[in-house]
Amino acid sequence: MNKEQLEQLSDFNLNKLISVKLGLNVSKDQWMHLGDRDENVVIIDTSGDSSDIRNHTFDTVDYCNNPSDMMPLVFERGIGLHPMGESDIEIGMSWLTSDWAACGIDYGEDNEASMEAEFFESKSDNPLRAAAIVYLLMKTT
Repeated sequence: MNKEQLEQLSDFNLNKLISVKLGLNVSKDQWMHLGDRDENVVIIDTSGDSSDIRNHTFDTVDYCNNPSDMMPLVFERGIGLHPMGESDIEIGMSWLTSDWAACGIDYGEDNEASMEAEFFESKSDNPLRAAAIVYLLMKTT
C-alpha cells in the first residue's frame, strides 16, 4: 500500500496491518471479545494452536493510540516524531500547530547510509498514527 492509501485507513485497520506484519495471530472473532472496549483495538490470540476456544488467551493492541504498543516499534525502526510548526517571517514569530510529523529512513539491507536510502514521512494530528503509517511504509519496502 502507498502512503495515500494508508492515510485513508481507519485506526483499526492500521492496527490490524501492523499486527499482521509482526506475525501476530489476529483473532478472527474480533466482535466476540470487544464488548464495550475501544473499537480501534485489535484482539491478538496469544494461546497458540489450541482448538478449544475456552483455552485461548487474548491481548489487545492499539498502535495508533497506545504509546506502550507503538513506541517499541518507533525505537526499533528509528522513527522520528516532531510537532509541526508554522512561521510568519514578516512578524518574526513561529508557533506550533496541532499536527505531528513522523519520519523514517530505510537504509536497505546493509543498514548504512547510501544513495539508495528511502525517506518516509507522514503527518497527522495524532503522532502515534503518523508513526504507524511510517512504520508500515518502511516494512513494505
